[in-house]
Amino acid sequence: MKALFYAISQSRVYPSSYSSRIWAMLPAEIGNLPCFLDCLTGIWRYEWGEPITLETGSLVGRPMFPEVERLFDVVGCASWRLGTEELNEYLRRLTNRAKHEDTLIEFAPILRLSDDVNVRSEVSNTVLGSATVDWRIEAPGQPPLFLEVKNRIRDLIESFETIKSRQDNEPVPEPSHDHRLLFRSVEKKFRPRKSTDAIQAVWIKTGLMQEEDDLRAAFEALPPDLVHVVVLGTWDEEAYVLAADSLTKRRVQRILRLRQSNRLVFRRHPPRNPT
Repeated sequence: MKALFYAISQSRVYPSSYSSRIWAMLPAEIGNLPCFLDCLTGIWRYEWGEPITLETGSLVGRPMFPEVERLFDVVGCASWRLGTEELNEYLRRLTNRAKHEDTLIEFAPILRLSDDVNVRSEVSNTVLGSATVDWRIEAPGQPPLFLEVKNRIRDLIESFETIKSRQDNEPVPEPSHDHRLLFRSVEKKFRPRKSTDAIQAVWIKTGLMQEEDDLRAAFEALPPDLVHVVVLGTWDEEAYVLAADSLTKRRVQRILRLRQSNRLVFRRHPPRNPT
């Protein structure tokens, strides 16, 4: 791990001491892990996670083998964006094998933020103050953005179960699930407010493409004064953004530096071409 951190740092022409500083922050059980080259993708990975559990057994896959470079980027960003206590708590949570991927993904919206954007983590945003939101993001000239990040793999697990139970000659079925589950536990994170005062959004990473019309229907069924925006995102700038209005959508895209993309959604019934 330490040698790979050094190689990444050198390839980016970072100061020679940077990689050592970032590696030294890691809990020992992660920093001393052996790494391996994924020959299918050419990506260096490490093993720290739990297999996907199916009714018929366990499935070993990517949640168990995160990317070394992703860990390097996240820890480096966390060391800059978080205070000492927040950073120590975040690094502690990385040691939880079952939640390791979830904890990494919390930084997916933060890595690309502009230097003039301020962030606070785990902030209270409810009337009673009993629940916290992952991020409060403050960009110059924009309303504050409260952002909750979710890593949803339920639909991925259900698809694996469906694929495994089908007959050998049957085609692989398209994803089918209740899109409302993507938003479970989200509403209690926010308080009723207008998007012009503060934008309340949820960033969702899923293992599968989502049906666009069903996703929109699930979003529109949420209380409009609680959740103003949903982002289907991964680790890059391409994301699918749904918003209550076009102004709020543009603001979120500008703050998070996102480019609208349909690669994370599909249409079950594409619109017909006019005759």
